[in-house]
Amino acid sequence: QTTFVGFRPQDEIKTWMQKARLLVLPSLEEGMGVVLLEALACGTPLVASRIDG
Repeated sequence: QTTFVGFRPQDEIKTWMQKARLLVLPSLEEGMGVVLLEALACGTPLVASRIDG
């Protein structure tokens, strides 16, 4: 099951990250997005593109 939650206010980010089973960031341009750091801080596993940035 995949859920696209779209934009969330900053005060909801931690709750959504903690509920997530996985974060996927298939970006061709964003080398190190803040969303990756937020996921790591919440212990959320992630899959991201290998991009130099």
